[in-house]
Amino acid sequence: KVLDSVCEKYGHTFTYENLLLGGASIDATGLPLTEETVEKAKSCDAVLMGSIGGDAKTSPWY
Repeated sequence: KVLDSVCEKYGHTFTYENLLLGGASIDATGLPLTEETVEKAKSCDAVLMGSIGGDAKTSPWY
């Protein structure tokens, strides 16, 4: 929401792409960090990292 407000106020444009990391990636791929995620992140101008847990209903506590 904050970045969207910046875009609106100052005329900037941001493109967001959600990538899997940590528990969410383990749940989906069996790996905490895939090479695909690393390569996509490397191609970005910036990376913002938020919560990286998996689904609390299906993931064991890591």
